[in-house]
Amino acid sequence: MNYDEWIGECMRLRRKGEAEISYHTFQQNVRKQPLLTQINRWRKLYSNYSYRNAAFRYGNQDYMGFMVNIFYSFALDPFKVLERISRQLFVV
Repeated sequence: MNYDEWIGECMRLRRKGEAEISYHTFQQNVRKQPLLTQINRWRKLYSNYSYRNAAFRYGNQDYMGFMVNIFYSFALDPFKVLERISRQLFVV
């Protein structure tokens, strides 16, 4: 489970004027969600992790590790990867 998601959920609740939930309650709510929703959350989480890992590998001149991680990230969420790369290449 990712603390970033819980913090984001608390922020959304706070903006609506509702009470924040505990991390334990958040975990229970996530486990109650349908399987496809949980798989989609996993896919986005690991795509983002692989993208960051690819950037780290590229910075360390580990080009094979970079290619493996960028491919993995692209396989999990191709549109997000293309969006991030185009934003970095074509700074407006």
